[in-house]
Amino acid sequence: MARGLIAAALALTGTVAVTDAPASAAGTTVHVDCSRPTAGDGSLAAPLDSIGQANARTYSPR
Repeated sequence: MARGLIAAALALTGTVAVTDAPASAAGTTVHVDCSRPTAGDGSLAAPLDSIGQANARTYSPR
């Protein structure tokens, strides 16, 4: 019984939530300007307007 509970606990903690945020390529710079009234795409010309938006993106180490 204990083995089953441990296996179930490990299986549940090993799950990963997948977001629909696009992955950013390595070496990509994401710009944030918290004083902007609206969010852009993260480029220098149109920065995001919050750190939360930058954190919501999926980054890859590659």
